[in-house]
Amino acid sequence: VLVWWMQAGAQMSEILHSPEAGGKNGGRHSWGSAALNSDLKEEDAQIEFLPPDSACLRKGIMWKKSIDTKGVSWEERFLVLTSERLLISKINDLERRVVDYIYLKDIVECELECVFNEEEGNEADTKAAPTDFLFGDSSVHHPPKMLEVIIRTLDGGYNSGRSYIYQSTYQDALDWESHIDRQVALAKTRDYEHFLQTTHGHSNLAMTRARVKAAYCSLPFEYFT
Repeated sequence: VLVWWMQAGAQMSEILHSPEAGGKNGGRHSWGSAALNSDLKEEDAQIEFLPPDSACLRKGIMWKKSIDTKGVSWEERFLVLTSERLLISKINDLERRVVDYIYLKDIVECELECVFNEEEGNEADTKAAPTDFLFGDSSVHHPPKMLEVIIRTLDGGYNSGRSYIYQSTYQDALDWESHIDRQVALAKTRDYEHFLQTTHGHSNLAMTRARVKAAYCSLPFEYFT
């Protein structure tokens, strides 16, 4: 039941954050009140350094893909996952300054892609689907040593629809994707609950009607009915 309600809340949060629901700007900036927007700006202004270890759900080093006039390069970055954001810092910065961050509620997709090195003898498996590796297909004898973690963000959100591509070792990338997916679902559910309280909290009846509508419109409900 908890998983079903989280999925319903996350789905409704995505609908409310879509450009169709919030105009050309999309995101919480559109449907939120002026107070919410000012709170968001104040919150952003405070994100200058990485949080203490007690607030970290996962942290580690991955290689970030960058594209410029010289071509593609991979730069080491230190990533910290909290309950609300994925924060990024340079690994050689002793002051732990944040160079970028992603709101989890604005992540629309986090997926994995295989990275092959044909020089190491993986040529026979380069045509295999990523799912063959991720779900342990026994016919695939040479799983890749590295995986790309691709994070896509909401159009009109804080990160303006940008995609982030990181690379790490096979198991580490799997763990990052699993942790991010879990925290994204929780963040979207909290965001939707906040919207319900802001919009319908004045009335128990209005709140109940909104929850019933969210459940009725959810994919899990449509699947089982």
